[in-house]
Amino acid sequence: MENNRPYVFRTDDFGHTWTNITANLPEDTPIHVVREDPNRRGLLVAGTDTGLFYSIGKGPWQAIHNGFPNTPVDDLKFEKSAHDLVVATHGRGVFVLDDLAPLEQSDGAPPSGPKLFTPLPATRWALFNRRSFDLTGFAAPNPPAGALLDYWIDRGNGSAESEVEITITDDAGHPVRTLQAPGGGGFHRVVWNLTYDPPLELFGEENAGGEGPGFGGPAVSPGKYRVTLSTGARTQSETLEVLPDPRSHASESAFREQTRAGLEARDLVSSVNREINQINALRQQLETLEYVLLTDTKSASYQQMFDVAQGFGQSLDRLEEPLYNRAAGRDSKAYLHHLSRLHDRVVRLLATIESGYAQPPTEASLEEMAILKRQVAEQERRFESFTRKDLVTVNRAAAASGVRQLFVPRAR
Repeated sequence: MENNRPYVFRTDDFGHTWTNITANLPEDTPIHVVREDPNRRGLLVAGTDTGLFYSIGKGPWQAIHNGFPNTPVDDLKFEKSAHDLVVATHGRGVFVLDDLAPLEQSDGAPPSGPKLFTPLPATRWALFNRRSFDLTGFAAPNPPAGALLDYWIDRGNGSAESEVEITITDDAGHPVRTLQAPGGGGFHRVVWNLTYDPPLELFGEENAGGEGPGFGGPAVSPGKYRVTLSTGARTQSETLEVLPDPRSHASESAFREQTRAGLEARDLVSSVNREINQINALRQQLETLEYVLLTDTKSASYQQMFDVAQGFGQSLDRLEEPLYNRAAGRDSKAYLHHLSRLHDRVVRLLATIESGYAQPPTEASLEEMAILKRQVAEQERRFESFTRKDLVTVNRAAAASGVRQLFVPRAR
């Protein structure tokens, strides 16, 4: 017939009369399938020869992009419980559009200001490799692991240029996680991986005993959490429920005990990393000072100050020695060649506690935790004494020589 026009009709009286609803669809693109979202009456999705379109509440059709290819769509299926849309294409495979909740909560028009959509419950899954070590079979990628946090920033006001922050608190109001989020105008999705804030980062080391970009905080326990979107002076909050893996029979107390121990271990890692960072900052200042002093070796005061600086550097090395082995920090097989230092032990403790799913810490882990708490506290006292004595001594000499004094960066 050589007729590629789209044809979609709607009836409001059980088929007695019909209304054409193809306005603003591409005129040369036939429709293959139209489905209504079972979770949102009036939300229609159409599969065409060139992709997907949606309409809400008899409103105009709008294209769905978000990385979806320009391809014919043969069939659609809504997964009601998951709020997902399964899309069968002609020659490009099967796609799943995860979490349509933002569309289901929309009235069809862009919000007039920043809007945080109500997130769907998120499941804390017990993850495992179902293929073991066999990598020959095909497996499609999983949806993003964690909670999908969706929000809208109006393109027409100043909030599009302001910083956007998402904060998550528990049911008692205690901070859990802070996420920096995109602030440009339009729709945004941020994935929270259901963990607390990670420990303080150890700066300036290539390898830190397994610590790196993937070294995160402890996993949260199932329960209700508060998600807050902050855009400039405006805030908006929604409740998020975290569910346990339905295959797990773990008790609430098991989750809580693991989370509590994980947070204690995380804080120990932060304490040790903070002191190492402060020592590194002092060492960098000292290296700059020594370079300045070496530019004038004929000055008696500079030579005396250089000797003081050398002694201060040796004191820094002794202070860091029980904390961290700098040579081992650059060795991925450090555990084979070097004895564990305090940093290695606190990192290993956190990894051990978080290695199981809803598994309370063992007696051995609790004993190691108690030992490490005492040793970290003792190391903090040593550092405080060092700043009150050694640092004061070197700064007096610096003041007498007319060179810049050293300082301990503010602790984070």
